[in-house]
Amino acid sequence: MVAALLLIASLVVIFTIKLTQATVTDTVVNPEIIEAVNSYLTASSRLDRDEACKNLTGEALYNANRNLRLIENPATLKINKVSLLSFNDNIAVIEADYLLTTDGITDLAKDRFYLVKQEGWKIYRQETLPLFIEESLNCEENETTRMAKRVVSDYIGYVAGGEYRSAVQLLTGKELEAAIKFLDMKPLKQDLLVKDFKVLALGESTAFLEAQLESENRVTSSLFELIFIDGWKINKVSNL
Repeated sequence: MVAALLLIASLVVIFTIKLTQATVTDTVVNPEIIEAVNSYLTASSRLDRDEACKNLTGEALYNANRNLRLIENPATLKINKVSLLSFNDNIAVIEADYLLTTDGITDLAKDRFYLVKQEGWKIYRQETLPLFIEESLNCEENETTRMAKRVVSDYIGYVAGGEYRSAVQLLTGKELEAAIKFLDMKPLKQDLLVKDFKVLALGESTAFLEAQLESENRVTSSLFELIFIDGWKINKVSNL
């Protein structure tokens, strides 16, 4: 998966310089910092290794050279948001939310980029962040809730029927990364039914649903975490 292969290994760095918290105007005053990240993401999604590496240094450069060779298909990139968190004349920290679509499967990525000034801004480290969106949550039953339930119900139905290609369309993040490995497996139908749904929390962009599932006369509970990305996507499934 492109989003997973864009992940760059952690590098421990001790900062002995003071960083300034960024404001909205800083993205205008320092557009070259934002542009370094945008350029890297764009080139990486197209598998343009040479162009992508122009924006990298150190450990990030090493990992990109290695990982981009392993990706077979380019992705369609949609950058949702790029935020400059903190910076000074030498170091900058940026967070970016973006979508990658490959072979009809869309994944959401949220990464933090660490940049250093080296004859222009260069990314030296990239880390993947949790996809949870901070917002107020409630438990109200409404049309949004019904849409989230339908996604979970459809996903369980696809898995039970061995329709793995349809199932992965409803996933994102680590769940998608793990499920893609099973796409080439022989379909295996399962006796899996949804007995009950319970909405634990709901926001504009996040939802937490508990589902009671019955399989072979045994009932278990699973917690589904969803994120709204052009429709609801399952971000995490946990056994309760």
